[in-house]
Amino acid sequence: MEKKFAKKILKDVRDTYNIIADEWDISRPRVRDSRARFLKDIPRLATVLDVGCGNGIVYEFLAKKSIAYTGVDVSNKLIQIARSRAIKRKGAAHYKFRVASITALPFRDTLFSNVFCFAILHHVPSNELRETAFAEVFRVLKPGGELCVTVWNMFSDYAREKFALDVQMKNIQKNFDAHDFFIPWKATREKNVTRYVHGFTKEELSGLAREAGFKRARCDFYDKGTGVKTDSAHGAELCLTAVK
Repeated sequence: MEKKFAKKILKDVRDTYNIIADEWDISRPRVRDSRARFLKDIPRLATVLDVGCGNGIVYEFLAKKSIAYTGVDVSNKLIQIARSRAIKRKGAAHYKFRVASITALPFRDTLFSNVFCFAILHHVPSNELRETAFAEVFRVLKPGGELCVTVWNMFSDYAREKFALDVQMKNIQKNFDAHDFFIPWKATREKNVTRYVHGFTKEELSGLAREAGFKRARCDFYDKGTGVKTDSAHGAELCLTAVK
């Protein structure tokens, strides 16, 4: 994918989430079980970075823990929502939210002990920018720090049928790479918007982590509702865990 087109998609992703921010907030009231399993054992005094924090539900899940939490998102409207929700949530965790992109994290090196990237990396276009994203996450993690990434499994039976992905794979759009898709936002009839999504294989996702310098990179598929590990045909999410 050409750099100019990739940058346009990044801008479109930001604009789209600003458009649908209120509806997205309503549709995401809590952390899914498939992601909660990776949050429940965060140690005391951890420094947590939540990349693509959206409306701040990860902070709400962690609020009672004695940690330092930072949430970033490209959508300024979602950051506003996250701040508003956090004020209403009393907890021990110190928190802050700011607008930022995974491709240019505004933090010093080796600052965080844990980084979470839930359902964000599939919105990053081009292999070059995805490599940049992994390099940035690696940079801000402490030695021995842990990374957890989830992406939509675009090759599940459910996704292929719901979004007619087999048709899109046969008719790749101009300037797109293989396994690049446009997915409509269908929460309302009033807003006709689509979101760019890249479909990852296990090998591609773990390969990006290893190239960035991560160790013990592991990928598994999980059921969205129950959080149970499953196979590619039935798993709604592909999850990567790795250590710096």
